[in-house]
Amino acid sequence: MPQAHSGNGARVAFSHTNDDLSPKEIELLWNAAKDPSDILHNITLDGESIRVNGRQFLAGVDARAGAEWVAAFQKLEERGYIEPLSHDSDFFRVTGDGYQAADTLEEFARWDAKSVVLRAHYFRGPSDEITLSCTSVIAIPARYFDDQIGTDGTIQRSVKEPPSLIVEGISSKPALAWTPTEIEFLDPASKKLQSFRVEGMAFLRPRSLKLPLATESVRPISLSADDGRHGLVQADLLPATEELIAAAEPESESRPDGFLVGSRNAWVRFLEQCWPIIGPQILSIAQKPASTIEEVRLAFLPAKEHPHDSGLGTDFYRERIQQATPADVVATGMRFDEVAAEILQAAADKDRAANSCADAQAALELATNPKDKELVEQVVQQRKGNLTQLDAKLAELQRTQKELEETLRDQQAYVCRFEMLDFLRAAEHPVDPRHIANAVAALPRKNWRESFALCSPIPFDAYVQHEYQVFLVISAILNDHASDLNDGPVEVFRRALLKLPLRSPGQPFFWENWGDLKSVIEELGNSGPLDSFRLTDMFLKKAMRQKNSLEKLQAESERLRG
Repeated sequence: MPQAHSGNGARVAFSHTNDDLSPKEIELLWNAAKDPSDILHNITLDGESIRVNGRQFLAGVDARAGAEWVAAFQKLEERGYIEPLSHDSDFFRVTGDGYQAADTLEEFARWDAKSVVLRAHYFRGPSDEITLSCTSVIAIPARYFDDQIGTDGTIQRSVKEPPSLIVEGISSKPALAWTPTEIEFLDPASKKLQSFRVEGMAFLRPRSLKLPLATESVRPISLSADDGRHGLVQADLLPATEELIAAAEPESESRPDGFLVGSRNAWVRFLEQCWPIIGPQILSIAQKPASTIEEVRLAFLPAKEHPHDSGLGTDFYRERIQQATPADVVATGMRFDEVAAEILQAAADKDRAANSCADAQAALELATNPKDKELVEQVVQQRKGNLTQLDAKLAELQRTQKELEETLRDQQAYVCRFEMLDFLRAAEHPVDPRHIANAVAALPRKNWRESFALCSPIPFDAYVQHEYQVFLVISAILNDHASDLNDGPVEVFRRALLKLPLRSPGQPFFWENWGDLKSVIEELGNSGPLDSFRLTDMFLKKAMRQKNSLEKLQAESERLRG
């Protein structure tokens, strides 16, 4: 039976336990397995000490944290994961069971971050964000139920708790009216930003936050009846090569972070929905070598008033810019986070100073002896002076933060527009919503080539947005029947749309709103060649507007019927 070290040479027997490891147990065992020759727990005249993998776990910690580290160490011995080298030894080694348990902890990590940024992203509307001071962030691996062996011999494993991040050393429980979906912080060791997609948040006493990591489920495109482009190929409205463009690159062994997946997919949705109104200007920029970043802004500007605008294009709409690189954006963002953390600390210092002034003022009112009163008055003045200095410091930090925020926005606007222009000028990839989404998803903290390389292995969702689906059908008809349009575009469209398979993507919409499409074709046909972008935009607006009873009857009478 395993024994636990009591700290004074005695041994106390414990039974083996199978409950989940605590975060501190995980960290101790992970470090012990990394350097099993350096595991020490002793008590001397200088106090108690735990050293594992070169780190002193009790140095500089408060009484509560110290007690928790000691309890975690003893629990590992109780579990039989570590054992002393001899009966009275203060040195320990990892057992066979300990190594087996440590093998499941490879996803553990620690970052000595001094602040974290929590964000909640929304498809419609700006993001919520808060910066919190902290002492560190640790990654805790997933917890699993005991393996179950099926009748066929297969081992089944069920997740009890997903992997999570624990933010340690926060000042107090944050009062948020929203739930974070992303956490970002600077790793001082590597000088790199770490960003994770999360699902929810829980406060752990006394001063920690637990954020479960999001599980991203992405699937490759399959050529099924649910695939919009596949339906167009089946109806001979698009060549097979167009269908292949929609498919994702082969799955990579590397797993992209969840936030990047979400960003790329959000850009696909946004660009496909807005493509009929921004596509012409973007394609025009790609065809003109002398295009400017201002033209990129003007190309995206119509999307600002579009009902599908989710705030993704904010950096493209902004008029003010400041020349910068992605590295400059990262540096400014890091400085902004540092100042935000300093503001939190300064505000806490100011509150303490204010309370201290109030205490001194109360003491002054109680002082009756002249000498005591004079002494207390001096203390009151000193504390008031300190409060004034802290108030000025806080105001200066807030001013600096505001300036940094504007600088950061200007730099982000420049980088996004410059990288988009460079992507279009390079002409290395097709200019369509999905390729553009790959290029911009990681902006402005990376350049477009890095973004494209990171996003290309991520499979696209099979679903094509309605607006883009309509555009693809109209474009295919105009391209495939260009020579026939002079003889009667309405009849050309009618015949082509009747070839759409029943219940295929787009078929019900075109058939039900044929009267609207016909009137738009006739209106535009009188003013020159039909343009797929303008035709799509006008058709969507006409078909999707609120109709009265008469218009509904007219639409029903004009609908296509196979």
